[in-house]
Amino acid sequence: MGSGDRYVGICKEFGFIEESNSIEAVEKRLKDSAILLLKTVAKDPRLEPSLRLNLPLKYRLLFYVVPFIASLANFFKKFRGNIRFFTDDMARLGSYGKVLS
Repeated sequence: MGSGDRYVGICKEFGFIEESNSIEAVEKRLKDSAILLLKTVAKDPRLEPSLRLNLPLKYRLLFYVVPFIASLANFFKKFRGNIRFFTDDMARLGSYGKVLS
């Protein structure tokens, strides 16, 4: 780990982000923040809408879309170019049909 490395933790349930120099620190900050938020809402129920915040769009994309795209890329990488599309096969079948007719 380099001296400038940073870790980002995302709490998608409560809609907040924590950042630190170590994974352990991010994890602790996320837990502490979640506990503090729940204790605060327990003391004042009028703050309950603060439990339903959404993450900013860039973090929702990072959390949901990027892993999906990475898994698709990994899936297609396993084939190493050996994928044959049905349209290619159907085109050849069409040309055989014309030859046989």
